[in-house]
Amino acid sequence: MYLVDTNVFLELLLNRSNVKLAYNFFRKIETERIKAVISSFTLHSIEVLLERKRSLNEVVKFLSVLEQWKNLKVYQTNLAEEKLIAENANRWNLDFDDAVQYYVALKHGAKIVTFDRHFQKVKGKQVAILEPF
Repeated sequence: MYLVDTNVFLELLLNRSNVKLAYNFFRKIETERIKAVISSFTLHSIEVLLERKRSLNEVVKFLSVLEQWKNLKVYQTNLAEEKLIAENANRWNLDFDDAVQYYVALKHGAKIVTFDRHFQKVKGKQVAILEPF
């Protein structure tokens, strides 16, 4: 199981320098070669960005694509989990949004797939950190 960080989606959606790596990784999810999870925080962040940079129609297209991916799960944190994340963010040496990703990965026994170097500084790291493959 792999937790997909927000920035992997952004590489693809915004056609950034790592677009090919991101695309190839997402193809593995789409073709059911790997299982993945994203946080609802990631999903909402992307929805807001797509609406601002493009349109609500683009949001609908994006969500329609994700709906087709049988091996992708969206995990919704509850209030108690949000509090736990906030309480542990400093201990993990992460800001809140990265702490959400770290928590969801821990919860699912998942490896984090990201281009973000912030996860490398986690104290007492219990989750593997990988770039898209």
